[in-house]
Amino acid sequence: MEFDNIVVEDFSSFQPGRVAPHVKIEQLLTQIGGGGTGGMKFTKRILKAAGWSYPSIHGYAKNPEQAVAAFNNVRDVINGLEDKAEMAAKLEAAFEGAAEDSAEAS
Repeated sequence: MEFDNIVVEDFSSFQPGRVAPHVKIEQLLTQIGGGGTGGMKFTKRILKAAGWSYPSIHGYAKNPEQAVAAFNNVRDVINGLEDKAEMAAKLEAAFEGAAEDSAEAS
């Protein structure tokens, strides 16, 4: 899978017929995490480890620069991969220390 580079404008603009790349990544992370509550927890943990430091109630548009950095960090790890198990393993490896730190802080 290939994802477009995420830019600040993705969080503040709407283009009919286009799904913003960060939305696609967030949906994919939820699927990789098993869907449902488990998938949402996985998504939250990976994004936090990738650089998003705000609670889930805090919208990405409030701090778009940090959201761009976090989503592009995730994008850099999963771009070009097709297998979800491989994506999960690469994400866990890429953000291992940060993910463990964020899990302990929660």
